[in-house]
Amino acid sequence: MQHTPATAYAADPAPDSAQQTPLLRHLVAGQWRSSDGAELISTNPARPEETVATGHLAGHAELDEAVAAARADLPARAALPHRSCGRVPARAADRLDARAAEWGEELCREEGKTRAEGVGELRRAAEILRYYAAGADRPSGEVFASPRPGEQIRAVRRPVGVTAAVAPFTFPVTTTVYIRGSRTVIR
Repeated sequence: MQHTPATAYAADPAPDSAQQTPLLRHLVAGQWRSSDGAELISTNPARPEETVATGHLAGHAELDEAVAAARADLPARAALPHRSCGRVPARAADRLDARAAEWGEELCREEGKTRAEGVGELRRAAEILRYYAAGADRPSGEVFASPRPGEQIRAVRRPVGVTAAVAPFTFPVTTTVYIRGSRTVIR
């Protein structure tokens, strides 16, 4: 069973970024779409005359639909074995590493970072994702002594809900990865 994020955003790949500005879209309930929210024009902080991407912010309807989709997906995600859950961040880490140079350049333009900082942020995010992926091999709970004779208290980690994340502009990828871990996140 494959699960998709309830919401995300990304830019359409542009054939030639010098000729065409990428259009930002939102991934809501597994489908990419535009929004009717307020207009967003992202510019390069180092070169304010350079438009990095354009689009519209998600509105209340998209957010409500994303939360509903994430909540609907939660029981299926909670039923997955830890090993299956660990594969998702491992694959994401591999993808970040494979495209770190390209996406690091995008971070450079979007955030005003140097190329080394942009690539470094993506590589660090991949390391964090691998840490979370390795969690599938760690114990999934703990056993505590009970105050009653002959009993033990068992604590088991399970998904409990949907998380909202607002990532700062300083480290947008790494912060989101730290918050996300293996949870369902609306960003």
